[in-house]
Amino acid sequence: MDINFRYTPQIQRYNSEMSRYWNECRKQMPDHEIPTFDPLVIKTTIPGEPLDDDLGVNRTAYLNWLEKHHAIRYLEEMDGMTTGHQVHPDGEHEIYPSDFTLHLLDFRPVISLENSFHNGANPFTKTDPYAESRYIRMKNDGSFVYGGAGRVKPIKFKSYKSLYYRVFRAVYELAPHNKECVPYDSIEEHIVRLGVPPEANSEKRRQRIREAVSKSLEANAKSLDLPLKYEGVPTLTLIQGKGFRFSNPTIED
Repeated sequence: MDINFRYTPQIQRYNSEMSRYWNECRKQMPDHEIPTFDPLVIKTTIPGEPLDDDLGVNRTAYLNWLEKHHAIRYLEEMDGMTTGHQVHPDGEHEIYPSDFTLHLLDFRPVISLENSFHNGANPFTKTDPYAESRYIRMKNDGSFVYGGAGRVKPIKFKSYKSLYYRVFRAVYELAPHNKECVPYDSIEEHIVRLGVPPEANSEKRRQRIREAVSKSLEANAKSLDLPLKYEGVPTLTLIQGKGFRFSNPTIED
């Protein structure tokens, strides 16, 4: 795929918001009516998201790619739209629109884009949201390792298509922006994007996520060589009624 932008937290969220919008629209109308429905407004950045030096350039390349593949029709910013700004290390201020508006024409290119990034096929991808010094790390091919320099060991997931792998990956990828707890709804949305069939019932969604952790990840931790704790702190902690906390501390190389 001719991708010339990086998979930043913003791009990941934009895709997620398009997915949510598309699925909500499909509950109300056939697919061919969605492009003429109310346009989708997306926040350029939200509190807590890291800002890249090339935030605007990367977003523009992303939107241009979606337009080229007939996924969206980008609408120009409206008069009076509020703006945000970021300050670069050299002191330069970059002004950007606080949000942007589009019509979603076809969701299939967005799915293909997600699959490309999650399969590690794009040289521009920043797959791992953590620094290299974290205890658990995900490699570009989707595999996981843990430990420091000279003592790195693989986590032996038997299949990337298994529910427990996808739940673990979802919690891992979402945790940097959900330090206290990764909510069930966010985990569910993420595993669906990774290929798990959607579950309509809220309690069943939570149950399958809990069981993926307790009956698969934790129960098979020894054969998976999955570290359940680091210095006495659990890797995954159930937050009753909310989701899971993921502990992935910084370690010395």
